[in-house]
Amino acid sequence: MKYTEFVPTTWIRTKVAGTSDSDFLDANGRLKSFVKNGEISLDNTWPVLINHTKDNHLWLCWFVPPNTQLSAASSSVEIFHLPSSTFYVRNFGGTPSVQSGKSNAAKLLSDLKRICSNLDSVEYSGAGYDSFWALKHHNEVWINQDSKLLD
Repeated sequence: MKYTEFVPTTWIRTKVAGTSDSDFLDANGRLKSFVKNGEISLDNTWPVLINHTKDNHLWLCWFVPPNTQLSAASSSVEIFHLPSSTFYVRNFGGTPSVQSGKSNAAKLLSDLKRICSNLDSVEYSGAGYDSFWALKHHNEVWINQDSKLLD
């Protein structure tokens, strides 16, 4: 476990309907359509985040490099800005999945000596740095240092 300070960043995101592969493929398609319509290329920016919110929603998020001009958000894709933040980070390998993100978030909380009986009510992000099809994967789970859970 470590902590990392992130500078302000911009992301695009879309809500994921469920946890199946087809739900993630649909969300990925919405992000691809959004950037194609805006004539920009974000297909190879890393990391890709899956953000799990406190209300148990999943969002697929793509990083937007600095100085990238984005068109206005659509009904299914949002633009959001993450302010300077410090996150506790846990690295893990293997093919990324919702379950591996959840499991590693629980391990990170344990490393932080935090007990959480309902992980569905915790906000965390799973970060993937490689193509889903890569043979080796570098993944991370992030929990914001300012999370109320950590008080």
